[in-house]
Amino acid sequence: WPDELEQMIIQEQQNQAEQESTPERDGLALQLLVNKMATKTLFSMEGKLVLPGVTFSMLSGIAQSFYNYGSLRLAPRHVKSSLHVLFLFGLWWAWTDRKSQDDLTKLADTSNPTTESSTQEEILKIWKRRRIVNVISCLFVMGLYGIMI
Repeated sequence: WPDELEQMIIQEQQNQAEQESTPERDGLALQLLVNKMATKTLFSMEGKLVLPGVTFSMLSGIAQSFYNYGSLRLAPRHVKSSLHVLFLFGLWWAWTDRKSQDDLTKLADTSNPTTESSTQEEILKIWKRRRIVNVISCLFVMGLYGIMI
């Protein structure tokens, strides 16, 4: 039985070596932890800030154009253009950003990406998509500032 015990010890050491952390696995586990704890809070805060901010900005712009020009129809082109960009940004944000937030939250709640390679790939795919969505959102904001200047 000493040989069997030695084989069991070797097998256990091999299992532990296979389960040791790798930078990729640790990074993904950290992303999952951040997603489960902080990101949900950030997503809910973002929803409570972005939509009211865009709505208030549009209402304020419409009210200001009525005050200054008598109607939105008589307002200068840059005023109308900025309102169009705000409206398009609101649609873009609601359609793309909120969807990717929901996808990421559902995936994090239902799986363990530290062990499932398909889940790891899905999470990385969603993070890449979110990065592209955020860059395009920044372009909307830059376009808005460009119109206002």
